[in-house]
Amino acid sequence: MASLQGALKNTGTKPTVAPGQNQWLQKTARIPLRITSPAGANVATNAESDLAAAYVTPAHYNTGSTTGPAVRPNGQALSLATGYRHVAGHLVNNHLGGSGTTMANIATFSHQDNMDHKTTEAPAKALVNGGSDIVYWTAIKERADYSVNGYTVTGAASKMVAGWFNETTQAKGTVSTYSIGPDGNTANWTGAPVVGKRRATGVNAPDESSWPSLKSSLLALGGLAAAGTAALLSSETARNYLLGEPSGNE
Repeated sequence: MASLQGALKNTGTKPTVAPGQNQWLQKTARIPLRITSPAGANVATNAESDLAAAYVTPAHYNTGSTTGPAVRPNGQALSLATGYRHVAGHLVNNHLGGSGTTMANIATFSHQDNMDHKTTEAPAKALVNGGSDIVYWTAIKERADYSVNGYTVTGAASKMVAGWFNETTQAKGTVSTYSIGPDGNTANWTGAPVVGKRRATGVNAPDESSWPSLKSSLLALGGLAAAGTAALLSSETARNYLLGEPSGNE
């Protein structure tokens, strides 16, 4: 069976800074996050990422970077709008080689949403630190438009899926779905968000409920051997499925 590492092709701006880590996926959001003030002024407009995935080995552990000023304007603007701290969240954690200085690895959500994301990151970090090779990915499945405290927000991340695969043991790891942004932890916001339109991003990263059907679909499309869940990322078909792109087998 082909290695997971070989399935991760260069498909955009590299979201990692780990030396030698050339196996990755990235997909930029189709609609930039935009925040408009009560007076109608544009407070922030920046394209974020809807998907970042990386093949991570122990050599890449803790080789990423913390967030820098260039990726923080969206979080600063949402902090002002909501009255609660929002951050530039790594899609691939810096301990797993993820960069904090490029929007190719960033989506904006609240501090509490970011803390929730760590429940998936923690076991993945422990695996790599303990000697395993993994693929780690985070995908924004849905973005929403909402208003809060007189501010208008367009294209905010509202549903996130994160997970990892352990190539060393050929085992699927944690796969978790999170409601974030206006659909997430809003109890500490100074105003309640009024959500308008929701948009699916088209990124097909799996969650627990979709895993059996996803596996069947990929086996049918790619002709993959049913040798374990790791095989799902071991073909061009699987890569295209995650990116929401047409398969060469269709």
